[in-house]
Amino acid sequence: MSVKRLMKVITGGGGNQEDSDGKVAVIGGKLKIWNPRGRGRYPTVTPGKGVQIYLNGSLVEDTVVVCEEDEIEIRLPSEPAEFIYQVRVSEDKFTAFIKVEKKAGYCYCLQDTEPGTSIVLRAAKKEEKEPALPPIDRIIEDIKRQGIVFGIDRDAVSRAFSVDCGKEVVIAQGIPVTPPVDERIEYIFLSSQEETEEKIIPENADRVDYREQRKYFCVEPGEVLALKHPPQFGKPGMNVYGEAVEPPLPKFQEIRVKDNVRLMEAGKKAVAVKSGRPVLKNGFLFVLPLLVIEGNVDMSTGNVSFKGDVVINGNVQEGMKVRATGMVEVLGSVMKGYVYAGGPVIIRKNVIGGFVCAGGVLAVYEKAKTLLEKLKGELELIESVVAKKNKELSSRNELLVDLLATAQKNLSQMASAIKTFTEQVSREHGEAVDYFFIETMKEIERELRTPGQREAINRLQEKVNEVLLYLNSGPASDVYISASNCHNAKLESAGAVVIRGKGCYHTEILAGGSVSVMGCPGIFRGGQIVARGDVVVKELGCPAETITNVQVAPHKRISAEKVYPNSILRVGPQIMRIQKMTRFVDFSGGDD
Repeated sequence: MSVKRLMKVITGGGGNQEDSDGKVAVIGGKLKIWNPRGRGRYPTVTPGKGVQIYLNGSLVEDTVVVCEEDEIEIRLPSEPAEFIYQVRVSEDKFTAFIKVEKKAGYCYCLQDTEPGTSIVLRAAKKEEKEPALPPIDRIIEDIKRQGIVFGIDRDAVSRAFSVDCGKEVVIAQGIPVTPPVDERIEYIFLSSQEETEEKIIPENADRVDYREQRKYFCVEPGEVLALKHPPQFGKPGMNVYGEAVEPPLPKFQEIRVKDNVRLMEAGKKAVAVKSGRPVLKNGFLFVLPLLVIEGNVDMSTGNVSFKGDVVINGNVQEGMKVRATGMVEVLGSVMKGYVYAGGPVIIRKNVIGGFVCAGGVLAVYEKAKTLLEKLKGELELIESVVAKKNKELSSRNELLVDLLATAQKNLSQMASAIKTFTEQVSREHGEAVDYFFIETMKEIERELRTPGQREAINRLQEKVNEVLLYLNSGPASDVYISASNCHNAKLESAGAVVIRGKGCYHTEILAGGSVSVMGCPGIFRGGQIVARGDVVVKELGCPAETITNVQVAPHKRISAEKVYPNSILRVGPQIMRIQKMTRFVDFSGGDD
């Protein structure tokens, strides 16, 4: 604006008027004031946001009258450019990080205005400023004031303020603790056993001459079964706070031994003192003696009872019994014989009309679980019927009374079944069966003989749940039964059952684990399977519609490539009845 025009604006257009108001303006970022003439009014200024006005040394916070003679100082807002950073230390105190954020600064000036009697002083951004890099030494001193004194990387700190700005950067690292190496026990026989023993199901099983092959692993007296590798102590470290960190002490091991194993060299080695099969179970190392029957188990040998493993190179003939605390391997067949083992049972050929039990008392417990779970269901039914009977109207009571009578009749039958089972277990297994288990089963049987009111039902439920909890809390079984074919046989295993040949005909299988009938053709025809694991069969049932039952625990699965009519599948409480030949059945607890 020209001076001439400005003067016209200030004087109101006439240069000779006696009365004219004073004016004020911001021109070129500077405050300009013109006093009034004659009776004219003095101009006023008002501080805008962030603008401070000092009039004659005093801060003015509202509109103020000004004149040319006033000493006016105007202070504008300032946003300095700076680096903002934060230091973080890891939970283990061995690493420190820094994250730097760059904050730009701004310069402000007064915003120009037209001359007027009253104006508001407003600040306007003039320019943006970048922060200057701070001295690295000052930053490091600040980091040290936070307690981080060890392992500071000066170059990393510098990068955090330049090329790595905005990122979290590691700026200090301690010396980590070197962990100890625990004392270790090497069970030498385990690797040798894997190399020696063949698979349960040989690929060319039909062409193998089992008599010419050694299917078991055996050690001789003096063989080293296990040895201890000494521990290594760790080395201390230093965290970023300059604190020494001591390593934990290594863990020490003891070789625990039982029968037929001796510790040597102050417990550093375990050595077999008798020939047999080495076993590591529940943390203890022992050697089971091995008994080899060169021919059949028949009248010439008598019944076999052995504390260890038994290998029979022939058959177990009709009426003969084989008992072993370890595994039993029969290279021939079981012909209406009895095989009872505390460990696995491997029948290389057939089981015809015989009984095979693997897992010893664990197999007994699996059978008990089946009985008790059935009883538990009956008790729950009675409890619900009694509760409804107390609530329902009399018109419904007759039906409920009938249901209750049927359920109580079932309890009486269950009592007989439990009594027969308990007597058989006590007779055949004696001291091998836990005293608590036998006594509680007897108590349950007595309670069932004298049914009472609802309180008695509740007591029975508590005892049943107590025994089931005890049975289910035992160690997982690693035993199994492996056979080629079964006819009119009964198999009980605490673990799995594997039928690797043609299949099973009119056979009962009780398994604490899975059941697999996947040979060629892999048939399960007639009979029953009760398993706690999955059941996989190629062909289930028969064209003549013979009743075939398969039952598994809840959330398990029954799979078959072909299923014939009259096959009944149970997964927990769910039932599938096959009415016509069906292919590729896959029935699980989640199916509708």
